[in-house]
Amino acid sequence: MNSCIKNYWNSEYIKESWIYGLEPTILAKNIVESCKCKIPLKILDIGCGYGRDTIYYAQNGFVASGIDISNTAIKQARILAERNKTKVNYLVGDFLKSRFKKKLLI
Repeated sequence: MNSCIKNYWNSEYIKESWIYGLEPTILAKNIVESCKCKIPLKILDIGCGYGRDTIYYAQNGFVASGIDISNTAIKQARILAERNKTKVNYLVGDFLKSRFKKKLLI
């Protein structure tokens, strides 16, 4: 993992929990809306941060996974998922070195 990037994001998430709010992004809302007729689908949220979009996907019928380089963000994501009683698979790691990338390239 690139330790400079990891350290940067850990420090950002430590400064302020839920730094970008708790509402899903417009992108997440658009993805859910455009895929409603195809549910259930698997989705991987790369750079998921504290999981606001990943949780939104799961709440809308997706089998959702999230990966982020920041262990602080993933801790927050797991707390947020638990608070929302939502099942999401989270992984701390560098996507470019992850098992997800290997599966996508096969």
